[in-house]
Amino acid sequence: MADPLPPAADALYEVPPDEFVAARDQVVKALKAEGDKAQAAVVAALRRPAPSAYALNQVARTRPELVADALETGAALRAASDAAAAGDASQLRPATAADRTAANALVGAAAKVLGGKGQALAQELSATVRAAVLLPEVAEELVAGVLTSGHDAPGFGFGFDLGSSAPAAPSRSKAAAGPKVNRTSKAGATGKAGSSGKDGRVPAGYGDAGDAAAERQAAPDAEARAEAARLAEEEAARQRQRRKDLAAQRRLVERLDATAARLAGKADRAEAEAHTARVTADAAEAELADAQERLAELEAPDRPR
Repeated sequence: MADPLPPAADALYEVPPDEFVAARDQVVKALKAEGDKAQAAVVAALRRPAPSAYALNQVARTRPELVADALETGAALRAASDAAAAGDASQLRPATAADRTAANALVGAAAKVLGGKGQALAQELSATVRAAVLLPEVAEELVAGVLTSGHDAPGFGFGFDLGSSAPAAPSRSKAAAGPKVNRTSKAGATGKAGSSGKDGRVPAGYGDAGDAAAERQAAPDAEARAEAARLAEEEAARQRQRRKDLAAQRRLVERLDATAARLAGKADRAEAEAHTARVTADAAEAELADAQERLAELEAPDRPR
């Protein structure tokens, strides 16, 4: 992010969006009156925050601990997801629950700032908080309370919403207990491994224990694959957001460069005109001096011959 704003400009982010432009113009006027044209130009370029950005800015400024918790638990969830992708999913459920709790607390506080509009903007608030977890530049703006817009974020396996709870992992109790075996069956009690009953059918329950063991072994692999897919989706979304931000920044630079070139041209023309005027004025002053000297000579009394 750019250099810190002057206090008067930083305070603009505490002003409701519908009052932002008028307040900004007053700050620009004051800075120009003080002779600080550089800061005045910086403040004049500030954009009015969107309602969701304004709400998150207020929470960041009044309850910074909610922002810190959301970013910290989000980072912990990413670490747990990486571990799950590597085969250790032991921390995934508690990390998901902690992340959801912290994020919902931040989003809920921002929704209260918006009053009746809070619920309608809940998804935008959530996406911006998630983007702050994934994108350092968004996190920096959120912590400083100077967001100007909402941000996109991946939702695959990594989302949250107001009033939701962490998804429950598949139960392994049945697989751990294993299937019930019909111990009263003669074929099940006395038959050799791989044998069948007299009617040629496999006895009930035969092979179920092996299937349960296979399911238990496959569950972490499936979970790890899902987490790997989620991480890939997050990375793709992060790259899309970076490209979007880069394009926007390039457009801003091009616009400012054109403005600077136009103003520089006007300044050059003004300097040339000023130089011409100065040369003309100097010539007029010299001519005036000659005329005054001649007048003095004419007004002098005749000298005796």
